[in-house]
Amino acid sequence: MLFLFLSLQAWKLARAARQF
Repeated sequence: MLFLFLSLQAWKLARAARQF
């Protein structure tokens, strides 16, 4: 569960970073 949560956070962060 924790791994899934961290994976989701990392995906959101990476997606936000790619917008710039």
